[in-house]
Formats: sequence, C-alpha cells, structure tokens
Amino acid sequence: MCYPAIQNVDINLWGYVVNTTYTSTFLPILFGLLAAVPLYKWFDKVLPKMIKGFMTPMLTLIIIFPLTFIVIGPLANMIGAGLNVVLTSICEFSPLLAGLILGGCWQIFVLFGIHGVLTIFAFMDLLAGNPSQLLAFSYGASFATCGVLLSIILKTKDAKLKEVALPSFISAIFGVTEPGTYGVTLPRKKMFAICCIGGAASGVVVALSNLAMYSYAGMGIIGLLGFVNPDGPNFIGIALSAIVPFVVSFVLGMLVYKDSDYEYLNDVVETDIKSVSKEEKTEEKKEAAPALLKEKEMLAMPADGMIKPLSEAADEAFANEALGKGCLVIPENGNVYAPFDGTVRVLFPTKHAIGLASEGGCEALIHIGINTVNLDGKYFEAHVQQGDCVKKGQLLVSFEKEKIEQEGYSCEIPVIITNTDEYLDIVEKDHDRHVHGEDMLHVIR
Repeated sequence: MCYPAIQNVDINLWGYVVNTTYTSTFLPILFGLLAAVPLYKWFDKVLPKMIKGFMTPMLTLIIIFPLTFIVIGPLANMIGAGLNVVLTSICEFSPLLAGLILGGCWQIFVLFGIHGVLTIFAFMDLLAGNPSQLLAFSYGASFATCGVLLSIILKTKDAKLKEVALPSFISAIFGVTEPGTYGVTLPRKKMFAICCIGGAASGVVVALSNLAMYSYAGMGIIGLLGFVNPDGPNFIGIALSAIVPFVVSFVLGMLVYKDSDYEYLNDVVETDIKSVSKEEKTEEKKEAAPALLKEKEMLAMPADGMIKPLSEAADEAFANEALGKGCLVIPENGNVYAPFDGTVRVLFPTKHAIGLASEGGCEALIHIGINTVNLDGKYFEAHVQQGDCVKKGQLLVSFEKEKIEQEGYSCEIPVIITNTDEYLDIVEKDHDRHVHGEDMLHVIR
C-alpha cells in the first residue's frame, strides 16, 4: 500500500475522485485488515492442511490488496475527509468542545493516520495567511506525553523501560511522540489514556485563551513560537497550553503507574535460548501454566539413527520451524516406520513424504531427505496407502539410501508436528542414537 510507484493515483469512485496516497494514514490499512480477517479464516478452514500454511496468506493478499487499493482505501480516505468537515464544524460551533475532542483524541488520530488528513486543511489555512485553531487544539498532546513519560521514568524500577522511556521523553519535548506512544504508553493502556486526558486539558486552555497557530515554527517546544500573534501575543496562554497538559499528565502518571501492573511487559528474561535445554523450558512452562498441561503424547523414532535438533536441518524452512516444531533424524538405513498408532492422512505421489495423524490428535509430517521431491519417486517404495490405519512400528516407506546419496541428496529426515500451535511444547528426548520404536519426541498439550 505504501510502495512509491503506486502513490498519488487519482481514482474515480462513483463520481468522487480520490487520490490513492496511503503513506501517511493507517485508516485504509485498518479497514483492509478488517476485510482480510474473515477471508483469511475462510481460506484457513477450507484449504488442505499441507498447503494452507503458505496458500492462505498468499490468496488473502492477492484478493485484499487490489480491493483495498481501489475501493477500501479511497473509502477510508473519504471517511477521514468527512471527519475533518465534522471537526471543523464543531470548532465553529463550540471552541471549548472542539478543544476537548481534538486535544483528547489527537494521539488516537495519530495512531490511525487521521491526523494527516486534518493537518492538510489546517496547513492550507496557514499558507493562505489565516490562523489555525485546529492545530493549536492538538499541539498540547506532545507535552501530555512528556508528562506521562517523565512519571514512568521516575517511578519504574525496570532498567530497560527507563532506557526506552528516557530518549522517548526527549523526543516528545521536540514534538516527536511516536517512540513514546508505541514503545511505552500504548502497551500500557492506562498511561495512554492519561496522555489523552492531558491533551484534552491543553485543548481547554487553548479554547479559553483563544489561542491559534499563526505560522508553523516546527514541532514541540520550539513550535510554540508559531502561537505568537503579531498583533497582540498572549504569552501566558501559550505557556499554559504546554505547562497544563504536562503537569496534569505527570501528576496522574505518578498516582497511577505501578510496575506490578505491567509485569507481563517489563519482565524481560536475559537468557540465551540456545544454552537452555528444551526439557528445562518445558518444566518452566509446566510450573507457569499447570492448567494447560493436560496430557503428553510420545512419538517414537521413525528410523534407526541419531536424533538431532531441527535447527541443524539443511533446508532453511525446516530449520526455522516455518512448518512447525519437531526434530531431525539422521537415518542409518532406508526404512521408515510409524511413530504412533494413527492414520495416513497424506502420502505424497513422490513417496518422499508422508503425513500422519495419531489417535490423540497429533499431526506429524515425515519428510525423507532434502529436495528429494526432485527424484519424482525414484528409489522410494510405499508400503501403505493414503487413508490406511497404521500401528506404531509398522513399515511405511522404504528408500534406497545409498543411491539417493549418490545422486547428491541428503537423506536426513525432518519430523515435523504440523499442528504445533495446539501444543504447549514439543521436546526431543535427547540427541543420541536410537532404533525405530524408541521414544523420540514428547508432545505436551
């Protein structure tokens, strides 16, 4: 949506010409996502499990992108323009009410990109030599963010939060609130609400002091110079428009903020994941969430050989766990056996991969070799058919290991749990040699 070559295109939508510029607004993307969610869920439901991992997002994007660019995006921009008309009317009807709404909601407008539409009209007034009260109403929001950030810096004991909040506070002084908003206040919803309260307080001050912006002098504290009326500057009102939102937000932040309310955000564990065994991580999850640990299923070795971490797979898609968690088996011979009692869900025509579902609901993909699909079934022999019920240890597929390796292919066997997201954890038993039928993977629900 933000690709430069497709910006600034005029589209005639039912007689209303709109410009497709989406680089400064979130509203079209938001509406596009709202349309994409049900479509994504439908594809995820109807597509076969073996292909939906990549086909579901691809088909959703193919449909939603042009729909959003041509229809949803222009409609969203029209809504933004309509909102500007409404707010302008409110300013003319009651400056005090407009100050409350614009000052209090400005940070929300920034989140959704609506502020870009509003400021366009305000800057047009400035360029024409007309003072803009709309910009004045919104200006105190950055000082409200400053107040909240300073209160968090003083009250938090979390060193990492201080590291984020301090530079965000300095940025907010000069009008750049996005780091503080997205990195600090928005994840802590009470703090974001206090920012809005402080912004509303600034809007009230602007309305009561009859302030307006006469020129654009920049953002933040420097930009206050743009409030100076050449015919009669109101320096007290200008100062209060920055001080009041800062003080209100700072005081409320000091009263409300507690680290304990945001432990789920503040607790950052400085642990090298690679140095912790998966067995230890599983025990930690058991203690942290005993209610989730309902059952454990064991998968047996599908072949004689060594168990290795899946991260050592030669194929990056397997190594990055893009298809699910599991482990790697380095086979010693060319026989592959069932790891549990279950059903053959999928048997690839090339016989190099087989998908199984256990009686307990575990779905496993046994992929024999890397890129062996290119052999088109050569050197492979299937001993079961799709739909067959199999028993643990039953021979599924045999392959000529030496000949495949002579063709230049690796015969390592990634064993993937394709419904990984349904489990609390998936852990290898160890990284030693085992024969088929011995325990290999703990699948914990």
